[in-house]
Amino acid sequence: MKNTQKTTLAALIAIATLGAASTAAFAQQSSNTDPASNDQAAKYAAQARDEQHLDAAFKRFDTNNDGVIDRAEFKSFLEKYTQRQRAHLDEEFAAADKNKDGRLSRAEARAANSELSKHFDDVDTNHDGFITREEISNAMLSAQNRRLEENMK
Repeated sequence: MKNTQKTTLAALIAIATLGAASTAAFAQQSSNTDPASNDQAAKYAAQARDEQHLDAAFKRFDTNNDGVIDRAEFKSFLEKYTQRQRAHLDEEFAAADKNKDGRLSRAEARAANSELSKHFDDVDTNHDGFITREEISNAMLSAQNRRLEENMK
């Protein structure tokens, strides 16, 4: 795959997954004890893993295997991804909503998710002391959009 295609694919993945598709770098231990050599080996290993990730992602996008991601394939991927994200949010929210009132109290949020609990006041945009699915969804979209903008710089 050409470098321009990989760069374009990386941007598409970032857009499609709203920043969630970036690959975490990993360090691979080398038998060599030289720290500089270990750093270089880790760098090459991370680059190789990124290449594999991009190739695999391209294959998932390119459903007709023609070597091009067209608008229809991109739209299809986005729709499927969004459906999975909504289903996951609905499952997690339902599990956290112990009294089944359609909203999370501070205690329910704390018991369900420490990150949500830390940002409770930011997510609770109407400041009623509860978080709804819509407020969580909006907060997630805002955070993902911020990450996307940072990644596109």
